[in-house]
Amino acid sequence: MQRSSKTAALILILLVGAVTWHLLSKNPPTDDALIRSAFDSAVFAANEKSASGIMAEVADDFQDDNGTNPVRLRAELMDGFHNTGSLTVFASPALITVTGDDAVSTSHVSVHSVTDGITVFNGNVTLTWHRYQTHRWLVIPARVWLVNHASFPDSSESPYSMGI
Repeated sequence: MQRSSKTAALILILLVGAVTWHLLSKNPPTDDALIRSAFDSAVFAANEKSASGIMAEVADDFQDDNGTNPVRLRAELMDGFHNTGSLTVFASPALITVTGDDAVSTSHVSVHSVTDGITVFNGNVTLTWHRYQTHRWLVIPARVWLVNHASFPDSSESPYSMGI
């Protein structure tokens, strides 16, 4: 190996080590912050009519009070987004309680049809979250919170069965 190749390899190893050290030494976000971020991402995705954006925050074992599983949820979201005009989703800041690897969040959610000027859904949404261990870039350990249950105590209908 030539001297310049050895120097380049050493610089690359030092750079990778420095980046890894920086990422691992940072204070990781709190569970509360991770859940808020996931919740906000789902609300943003709903406003963008992105079923895949919402599903990114849903666990494979998701089920709601009506028995909706992830496959049915995706279908209802896609159908609702396809068949409705413009929607606006508002959500109050979630009240979050974390207990170990599980958490519960409650937020008031309202869905308004911009096209019709009517309120499609207006009520509290309670989400049960579970913490999963994963990896960023396949190497760095990370935590992710996903929704594995949803309930709508103020309504017999879920917001996604009404067009979101």
